[in-house]
Amino acid sequence: MLVLLERLTPTERTVFVLREALGFDYPEIAELLDKQEANCRKLMSRARSKMGISEEEPIAAEAVEVEWVGRFLASLEQGNVDQLLSLLTEDVMLVADGGGKATAFKHPIQTRNHVARILLDGFGQIKRYDQGSIRFEVAPLNGETGIILRSEKEIVAALLIQLRRGKLAAMYAVRNPDKLARV
Repeated sequence: MLVLLERLTPTERTVFVLREALGFDYPEIAELLDKQEANCRKLMSRARSKMGISEEEPIAAEAVEVEWVGRFLASLEQGNVDQLLSLLTEDVMLVADGGGKATAFKHPIQTRNHVARILLDGFGQIKRYDQGSIRFEVAPLNGETGIILRSEKEIVAALLIQLRRGKLAAMYAVRNPDKLARV
């Protein structure tokens, strides 16, 4: 949803949601938006392109297995760079939302090596400074498998994971305390 809101125009968002989330056909979308069917198809094509989704690629999210999350967390725990790199796509993206209230990246972090370094550094900092007070929990988030980082007092972050062919394609780290209050 963050990518959808950040990259698409309001009309592209509308076409994308009507088509992919609600299953409307193009003639129905065209009628609802008072546009030509061909225009709606083009808006959908642009929306997919802006979101980095090829025309052949299905929209449905790949299920994240708890076993995969275990391997991912183990690679971070052990500082195993090779294992972590094997779990990331070449074009992986890490997006963080702090809402101006928590530390987050200003821009998405991209490429496998950069994301791996950020994840390993972040995990190392947690281990050094929090001395075991941060726990990682596998939990359902938005109907998908995600990771919750919890201190003794509060939820520190929620990580939403998107896989492509069994590898991490995108990770969305929610750090905004207002949003975490609902987790």
